[in-house]
Amino acid sequence: MRFLRGWLLLLLLYVSCFQVQAIGLLPYKNFSHGDYGAHFQNWAVIQDLRGLIYAANNSGVLEYDGTTWRLISINGVTARCLDTDSNGQIWVGGQDEIGFLAPDSLGYMVYNSLIDFAPKIDVNIGMVRQVYATKQGVYFCSNSCIIRLYNDEITVMYPKTIFHRTYFVNEKIYSLQPQVGLTVLVNDTLMLAPDGAHFEDTRIYSMLPYDKNRILIATQADGFWLYEFSSAEGDNAVESRFSPFKTSEDIFFKQNWVYNGITLPNGNFAFGTYRGGAAVVDRNGDIVQYIGKNQGIQDETVWHLTCDKQENIWLALNNGISFSALNSPLTSFNEDFGVKGILQSVYKHGSTVYISSNAGVFGLYQGLFKRVEGILNLSWDIQGITTSDKKDYLLVATGDGIFNVNGFKTKRIRGEAEPAFTIFKSKHHADFVFLGLYDGVGLAAYKKGVWQYLGKFADIDGRVENIVEDSNGYIWFINRYRGIIRVKSSNPSSLAFDEVKVFTDIKNCSNFHGDSKLIFVNNQLLLSCSNGLSYFDYKSDLFKASYLLGAEFGDGSKGVKILNFDNNEYLWFESYSDFNTRNIERAYFNDKDKYIRNPTELNGIPPMVFYDTFTEENGVTWIAGADGLCRFDSNIKNKSIKIPNVLIREVFINQNTPLFGGTYKYDSPNKNYFIRNSQDSQDFPKISFSQNSLTFSFSSALFGQEERITYSYMLEGFDKEWSEFSPIQVKGYTNLPFGRYTFQVKAISVFNVESNVATYTFMIARPWYHHPIAYFTYLLLFILIVILSVKIKTRMLIQSNLKLQGLVEQRTKEILQQKRDFQDKSEELRQQKEEIETQRDELAHQNK
Repeated sequence: MRFLRGWLLLLLLYVSCFQVQAIGLLPYKNFSHGDYGAHFQNWAVIQDLRGLIYAANNSGVLEYDGTTWRLISINGVTARCLDTDSNGQIWVGGQDEIGFLAPDSLGYMVYNSLIDFAPKIDVNIGMVRQVYATKQGVYFCSNSCIIRLYNDEITVMYPKTIFHRTYFVNEKIYSLQPQVGLTVLVNDTLMLAPDGAHFEDTRIYSMLPYDKNRILIATQADGFWLYEFSSAEGDNAVESRFSPFKTSEDIFFKQNWVYNGITLPNGNFAFGTYRGGAAVVDRNGDIVQYIGKNQGIQDETVWHLTCDKQENIWLALNNGISFSALNSPLTSFNEDFGVKGILQSVYKHGSTVYISSNAGVFGLYQGLFKRVEGILNLSWDIQGITTSDKKDYLLVATGDGIFNVNGFKTKRIRGEAEPAFTIFKSKHHADFVFLGLYDGVGLAAYKKGVWQYLGKFADIDGRVENIVEDSNGYIWFINRYRGIIRVKSSNPSSLAFDEVKVFTDIKNCSNFHGDSKLIFVNNQLLLSCSNGLSYFDYKSDLFKASYLLGAEFGDGSKGVKILNFDNNEYLWFESYSDFNTRNIERAYFNDKDKYIRNPTELNGIPPMVFYDTFTEENGVTWIAGADGLCRFDSNIKNKSIKIPNVLIREVFINQNTPLFGGTYKYDSPNKNYFIRNSQDSQDFPKISFSQNSLTFSFSSALFGQEERITYSYMLEGFDKEWSEFSPIQVKGYTNLPFGRYTFQVKAISVFNVESNVATYTFMIARPWYHHPIAYFTYLLLFILIVILSVKIKTRMLIQSNLKLQGLVEQRTKEILQQKRDFQDKSEELRQQKEEIETQRDELAHQNK
């Protein structure tokens, strides 16, 4: 009997887990020891003021910035506990270690031990298991002692037996001492808390504030208790200070053992367990959420947990680190939930959600999708049909014909099993449904509780995947690869159309493939296609470009596929530039007959090809796509839509010499470290000109969006404009001129929210040959060279003039000498002439 009772309790627990988690998988992420590069076991996890995550690990303290993990050694021993104070200081306790993290001279976080500053302690400190940074000081708590650091003074408190666990609740320190009970620190003295002996023989694993006068206490053997107290002991005394606190699943906590707990921002409580993951409990004791392997978490031994600014819950696990959203409008169902194949349609009939795919039809049952019997072939459209006698049916179009689904059993409708894609119920022809077939258009009719396939319409062949009806009674369908066909039939049972018209020349729809879809909404016939959006103009009897959802769809620059128009006046559609990667949107039809888009609202859904949506009356929409099923609850605020905080995490010189490690520090007069997110002018480094090549890495601690955040950067003083946004998180610059530079980076989240601008300013020193003294020296040298040159030129000119003058004088002398010689010659000739004439005269006289 005891054995059967145990199995029954396990079965009830199993069923209750699925009932809580029928919404699917919340966003989550796992980090293995291979991801963060340290020991697999983690003991604590916290978030600092900048948004970075720190985990106490057997190898030291881990730091995570959304991209990169770093390991900070605490003198080579295990880190066991962490806490952060209002100034951003991170306090650490470990094996025989107490201390804090602070940035070193480069900005890398390092461990600073306080153990050598502690007074002589009469016992071995051992493993420091809890640390609390309070206004009254920092308390480091081990089994053997509690060490308090306050105003640079360290005091030590000892137990009567041992300190099993120590807690800080409502500005007071409580500690459980076995064989003594629950004690409280009053005026630096540990005293037995009122009725504290109640717990002398048990163990407390969590103490959390429940309200102003009560504390919620969790044990492993005795369940949960509410401890009631008064602000002034003795006044308004109550008969019993402890009362049981029952949960909806006490068996879960009894079997899995509570190990720790936290209070969540919405007032609920989260408890980590030895072997069951974590559970979220509301103030009434109802379990509202499980976080374990069924929810994607890699390990179910939870040593510690914390809630970050995005309301993700982080788990320090016996094997790894994980986080999961506490609440999200978006959840998903994958193969682990029984989803198989490429989904084509989704429909909620009664209380059951059904999906169709190439693997058949499945219905959601106790949190998992279960196969609907009788359908094994390709399955396409699912439609709920209400007949004239007010009966509701669920019909499915498959490769084996039309099936009627009743719960998880099916029956093919009467008549020939014609393969079908789509089902459409006419508003103008009661109890008739038009069927888009693999080859043509078919008709099924309902009569006296029986569905029957009547046959195919004449003169229509080819694939028909989409059928709609307008207010004029015309039936429209897409004949794949051929065009749009409009028909009218006064008597569908005759399997003949009165009118048939084919439209092929449509500007924004050139191929009529599977992405082409018609929808009649708000008295307008819309055609969506890979070439854009069109509407049908009844006056001109033509399809024309529609700018209803935006210019990019009207001009055909983006593809669009309208999926559905829900009862809340939202038009659901996918948009895409890349044929294989699409984003889903919804646009609200307001009272001014305009569609209001919010393109990023559903960006939390990974890009994929989408096929169908179904919206419930409560605002929950089911979305079927190629990669699985998503659930969107419009009633839940998306906590992931936050302003990203971008951080410059490292700066390297010449790619291998660290210049900055990511953290700025300010030493205030009281010696507290305030972790800042900006750089003081005194921190601007000056780099030698020989080191003028720098590399910057940056990140944003916006968890769950890490892979889809994009960044833009600019180096002020070098770049002329910001870069395009991209996923790149490293930027290098080489051979920068000397001067002052400021590297700036910003980020945009997946929801198109832009971050702050993170900056890092530095200066590259002038090389000696660019220094002003060098310039002055260059000027003096230039002047000296000019003077020397002028002097040399002058001297050379003088020497040249002198030489020339000597040459002129010499030439003049030569000319004068030549002149004298000439004159002497002339005189000689004259004399000779005279002598000749004299001789001539003498001869003439003689000859007379």
